[in-house]
Amino acid sequence: SMTYLRNKESIFVINSEEHNKSLHKIKCGVFDFNTNKWNNSTISKEKFININPNESGICANHDENEVVLVDQKKVTGKYDFYKEKWNMFGDDTSYDNIYCKPPEIWFDNEYVNLLYCAGVIDKGDNK
Repeated sequence: SMTYLRNKESIFVINSEEHNKSLHKIKCGVFDFNTNKWNNSTISKEKFININPNESGICANHDENEVVLVDQKKVTGKYDFYKEKWNMFGDDTSYDNIYCKPPEIWFDNEYVNLLYCAGVIDKGDNK
């Protein structure tokens, strides 16, 4: 998974490997198009998270100091570049899933602290 960081002329890349059904081993980094190299200071240590980046929407916030993931169960992960840390929000016990992999997520320029997420809600057998 990756997202373009327009202001930095870089891409944020997540390498993900399934560890078990609910955990994914990930490693993140930033590739700088100006230098044509990986930015060594941004390459994270391996970490286990309970969200699959390959089936998640991904985008950077307005200031490009955080990257956000949202999966089809609405579990949200946020990577903070300054703290070099992932924070996870929500759980996967929600009854309504977003019926697309990955959902589309984005921030806009007017409401910079509001994360938008688009997808179709799957109501299970009550479709």
